Amino acid sequence: MHYTTEIREASIRVDDFIDDFVDVEKFLGFCKQCENYNVRWSCPPYDFDPITFWQAYRTLKITGVKISFDEETAGKKVNHEDCVALYTEVLKKESLKLYRTLKKQEKATKDSCLLNPGCCHLCGDALCDRSKGDCRKPAGRRYSFESLGCDVGKIAKELLGFDLQWIENGKLPPYLCQIGGVLYK
Repeated sequence: MHYTTEIREASIRVDDFIDDFVDVEKFLGFCKQCENYNVRWSCPPYDFDPITFWQAYRTLKITGVKISFDEETAGKKVNHEDCVALYTEVLKKESLKLYRTLKKQEKATKDSCLLNPGCCHLCGDALCDRSKGDCRKPAGRRYSFESLGCDVGKIAKELLGFDLQWIENGKLPPYLCQIGGVLYK
C-alpha cells in the first residue's frame, strides 16, 4: 500500500483538556463493548480513577500521525485479508514509530508519561491477557487516550485539525490516523 504521513502536534493544559475532552463514564461504556475490555492490562477496568491520573500532570503534548493513501489506494474495496494487511503493513508500523518517538520524549523528561497510540506496545504480538497472570511489564505499561476516557475524535478535529476516518462499507478512506501523547508534571 502506498501512503504518506504527516505529523501534527498540539499542547494543552491538562485541566483544560479534562474539561473539554474527557468523559470517563461515556467512553468507558464504549470500552465495555470492546473485546479487550477486562482482558488487556492497558485497558479498563482499572484500579485507579482516570480523572485522578490526568490531574497528576500539568501539560499534555499530543502527536497525531495522519496516514494518507495515494489515489489508487484510497476508496479501494477491502476485504478481511486486506484489513489484516493494512493493520500489519501500515497501522501497526506507524503506531510503533509514533510510540518510539513518544518514548524518547518521555525518557527525556523526568516524571512524564506517554500515552499509547492504540494498544500497549511492550510485549509485541504476545497476547496480553489478565486471566493468564499479572502484567509482564507493569513498570512500563502505559495507556491510550481512549482507555482513559477521552474523545479522540474531538481531539483529532479540534486540536490536530483533521476528522477521524474509518473503513466503511468495505472502502478504504483517504486517510487513517494514530494519536498518542506525553503528559508532563
